Amino acid sequence: MKMMPILFADNADDYTTQGLGALGDALTCSVTEEINGEYELRMTYPVTGRRYADIKNRCLIYCKPDPYRDAQPFRIYRITRPLNGIVSIYARHKLYDLSGIPVNAFSAQGAAAALAGLKSNAATENPYSFWTNLDNADTAFSVSVPTSTRSLLGGSEGSILDTFGGEYEWDNDTVRLYAHRGSDNGVTIAYGKNLTDIEQDENIASLCTGIIGYWKNGEDADLVQTPVVNGPGEYNFSNVKVVDFSSDFEDKPTVEQLQERAETYVKENKVGVPDVSIKLSWIQLEQYSGYEGLSLLDRVSLGDTVTVYFPPLNVEATARVVKTEYDALLDHYITAEIGSVKANIADTIADQQQRIDKVPGTSEIQEIAEHWASIIMGAKGGSVRFLDTDGDGQPDTLYIADNPDPAQAVKVWRFNYEGFAGSSNGYNGPFSVISTFDGMYADFIIAGVLKAIQISGVTIDGSTITGTTVRSNSDVGSAYLAEGKLTLYNSDERAILQIGPGATKEESANINFFLPDHGYIGGISVGWDGSFGRFNFNCAENGFVTIQRVQVGEMAVSNEKMYSDGYRALDGNYFLRKNGGTREAWLDRIALNGGTMYDLSWQQIPGTNYYALCHS
Repeated sequence: MKMMPILFADNADDYTTQGLGALGDALTCSVTEEINGEYELRMTYPVTGRRYADIKNRCLIYCKPDPYRDAQPFRIYRITRPLNGIVSIYARHKLYDLSGIPVNAFSAQGAAAALAGLKSNAATENPYSFWTNLDNADTAFSVSVPTSTRSLLGGSEGSILDTFGGEYEWDNDTVRLYAHRGSDNGVTIAYGKNLTDIEQDENIASLCTGIIGYWKNGEDADLVQTPVVNGPGEYNFSNVKVVDFSSDFEDKPTVEQLQERAETYVKENKVGVPDVSIKLSWIQLEQYSGYEGLSLLDRVSLGDTVTVYFPPLNVEATARVVKTEYDALLDHYITAEIGSVKANIADTIADQQQRIDKVPGTSEIQEIAEHWASIIMGAKGGSVRFLDTDGDGQPDTLYIADNPDPAQAVKVWRFNYEGFAGSSNGYNGPFSVISTFDGMYADFIIAGVLKAIQISGVTIDGSTITGTTVRSNSDVGSAYLAEGKLTLYNSDERAILQIGPGATKEESANINFFLPDHGYIGGISVGWDGSFGRFNFNCAENGFVTIQRVQVGEMAVSNEKMYSDGYRALDGNYFLRKNGGTREAWLDRIALNGGTMYDLSWQQIPGTNYYALCHS
């Protein structure tokens, strides 16, 4: 649906009004967007236009970026001097403001935590939000010095895009990092049908023709190296790159293993394949009378996969749309480019920058809920219909969308007796929310409290997980965390080890051992008896503890010295110690060489002042 660009003040954050006024006198207005690249608006406007005096640097122009998505705010950064009574206006998406928000040093695991860290560690107020559907919680990300937020998103070594990959979408005040933007709707752009212009470009400036892989673990380790592994192309020049595969192997690989890894790398990274881009223009048939029903076969958004046929240039290609130029006044694409997605957004960062979910908390969840509620409450227009999809004369589907014609709709909800589904990509999807009697699917769920009997097949990231029992299973056994104790079981579900808090306040921790055929055999308890730390070995009834060797040494405490100089009983009394140069012992009974146990007593030797240790 066509929309006239609207001018807003530089501090605007509510675009439901007419702001400073619609820019109806604009002569031209185009929006160029590239995946992980530029996102800019260019407009020409006459000095005699009604809003010319209001157009200032840093003002916002609210404008659609393509025929199907919601309007976006673009901040003016340059206005040329009038030439023949016309000025040129240049604006970038509002999220370019992130270039002026520095982030303090921090570390995080995974893309979601890294994006959340950009906001929670901002050195100045950051009013923007971040979202991703990337699932890579094992990958580490760190910021070592204060750095611009936008530079950390991409355009510098070690950025989020460099670390995790993905494709950005700048959506009003939210940065969205997708694993993959767009979809394949089966769109065909063909010579003789809707194609009006085409230009093909093949770039081999940075083409790598092959690689040499190597492995080396440490300075003194042996070096394993492959011969040159060439890509599939045939060229009259050579440009071979060296690739380090040391981190791919824990142990030293054979040359054959390393060769196999290098060949996989060549295939996955399309080594030897030139970057090919096709720039094309086509007629969007949906905008012409009589072709409305064909619109789903002609709808293209950034990131979508399309097929292009043009026999005169021998072009037959299926590739993704990586760049679009949209005429905001006429509501159609000027050109689109299909080819390779940029690996970074360095070209979109100012030169000075090139030099130079964390799981949502309660307040964040509330903010999200309020934001989504405001979107629903603020929706205007749209259509609610009952459709007869099987042609039997009876309505069978409840249709709710932004357009009464399913062929023209972008945001669609469909309900029938099997369930419901929602899509932001047209009547036939793909769908981001689906619910049937078999279950529910959603790309992303945010909840204040989520209650469930069982959650299966997932990775749960969070700051706190509270519950009665947590269980982990494997082929060789299992582990239970319950009632504050961690218990390990063997494959027969028999306990073999238990770690938990002490039974009394004097015991800080207990470790108990079990044998499958004997049950509890003993354990270790650590505690405090009021004067000394205690480390006790415990035995089951009729059990015993064997200590192969004990070495008593010297330990320093603060500025004094404490000597482990003997052994005490549980009552704190010594039964063996070294006192200066004297070895002292307190014995009540004794057995020699494993013989009979005798009671001991001191007896005075008659006629002397000496005593002898005697058994009774």
